[in-house]
Amino acid sequence: MKIALDEAEKMETTLPSTHLAAQLYEKLAGQGSEDDGTQALIKLWWGNGTNS
Repeated sequence: MKIALDEAEKMETTLPSTHLAAQLYEKLAGQGSEDDGTQALIKLWWGNGTNS
């Protein structure tokens, strides 16, 4: 995601959905799920204790 966002910035364009996904992944990483991969984003909606 970071590569895509960096390239979009160079091209002076925005990728709102990618930006949101990156923010949500950073939130998960802060909760200790950084090694679970981006597919772990679903944890934010499952309500399994990783929500805040």
